[in-house]
Amino acid sequence: MKMMNLLKYMQILSFVLPLAFLSCSNDTIEDVHFIPQTKIGQKLLAGSETVARIYTDTSFVVALGVTETDVHFQKADSRSTHIFIIDIDLNEPGVSLEVGMPYDADVRNNFQRQTLTEMADYADRPWHRVAAMINADFWDVSTMDIRGPIHRNGVILKNSFIFKESLPQQALSFIALTKDNKMVIADSVEYRGMQYNLKEVTGSGVIVLRDGEISGATSGQWLFDGAFKASHESILLEVGLFSLGRLNLCGFGLFKLPLL
Repeated sequence: MKMMNLLKYMQILSFVLPLAFLSCSNDTIEDVHFIPQTKIGQKLLAGSETVARIYTDTSFVVALGVTETDVHFQKADSRSTHIFIIDIDLNEPGVSLEVGMPYDADVRNNFQRQTLTEMADYADRPWHRVAAMINADFWDVSTMDIRGPIHRNGVILKNSFIFKESLPQQALSFIALTKDNKMVIADSVEYRGMQYNLKEVTGSGVIVLRDGEISGATSGQWLFDGAFKASHESILLEVGLFSLGRLNLCGFGLFKLPLL
């Protein structure tokens, strides 16, 4: 008798459960639209057709003169994306932008690989604290050659570009800090005439913006379609922060020197 009752109970339950699951599937989930809190998040949502919605965004001070903005958003193709943007003020006393190298060594050939985290560990020391690091130039995975020029603290370690037709988006431009502390993003053909006035230099690829206008290049344009027309420097620093764990041959470092 107990077995018969158990079978009847299981039979009834088999009809009830599907109905219960079906009723749950008909529930309507309210869509919540997050209002961006940062100026960058607001610009992305208002000015970029690529950004469908912002999930969350935040800005915070890493050190005096160094601010980080993190944005989690959904692209128009429904993919979820995170970006991390570093904004620096080189007019802030003690803040500098420097080219980092593996083991913090000035190397002209036989380049080695090292993660940005490891580079930061070697460069970080009293009176020379690393606030942030970003990826810099491209490099050849087979030969270890760096594609563009390298300057560190006014010393020219490499003054040439290695262009390959198979990699047309690389070795096209350079990013630099002049000896009078001005940022420069320019085409490779301009390097020769400027090299002796440049303190920190790494090579780069496609220039996305020119004089505040989109250059027409396709590489990287999937994100920057109008949201940052006012800032060369934001584009430079934003591109580099997508993959902090990659192995690199050189990188840009932001250093905060404590003031006495």
